Amino acid sequence: MSKIKKSSELLQQASKDTHEIITTFKSDLKPLAEAQLVWKSAPEKWSILQCLEHLNLTNRHYIPEMKMAIQKAIATGQSPAEDFKRGFIGRKMTTGIKPKIDGTIPNRTRTFKNYNPNNLPPSESTQAVFDEFLQHHEDFLMIIEDSKKVNMNKVKVKSLLGSILKFKLGDAIEFVIAHEQRHILQAKNISVSYTH
Repeated sequence: MSKIKKSSELLQQASKDTHEIITTFKSDLKPLAEAQLVWKSAPEKWSILQCLEHLNLTNRHYIPEMKMAIQKAIATGQSPAEDFKRGFIGRKMTTGIKPKIDGTIPNRTRTFKNYNPNNLPPSESTQAVFDEFLQHHEDFLMIIEDSKKVNMNKVKVKSLLGSILKFKLGDAIEFVIAHEQRHILQAKNISVSYTH
């Protein structure tokens, strides 16, 4: 992952990746039976539905944070930059969670307690999880579009750690997508290993 990338290329790739995530969800996960969606290979493992719930939980943080940061930058009359220079932390974190080219998931990571579906009550319905997932991705596509109007090097987005760790906007977009790809792949792997 190079340090510098054309802003337009980053956002074009982000849009493409987001559309692919939506397509994969609709074709490979949404049609599954309820029994398959909630099946877990072990009590401490996640189900397919919990993978989606986890993405919803994290997106409840990142989407409003990105929207607010972009709106603030637009209001100040900020101009977009032709190039985006990836930050060290953002680049390392994205590389650490992004699925490898061979389709494997790298490096086991620990999930914050508040974002681990095993520590939370189950969702009210599968449909509610699906609806929220799709709405977040529609919102995220709008964020990608609005990011064309600002300097992604200067706009900062709070991570799940709050103000302790902030991403550059471009890093935040790439991190969220890598996180999505990781857990969608996890969900697909669960569907393959499902046993009645």
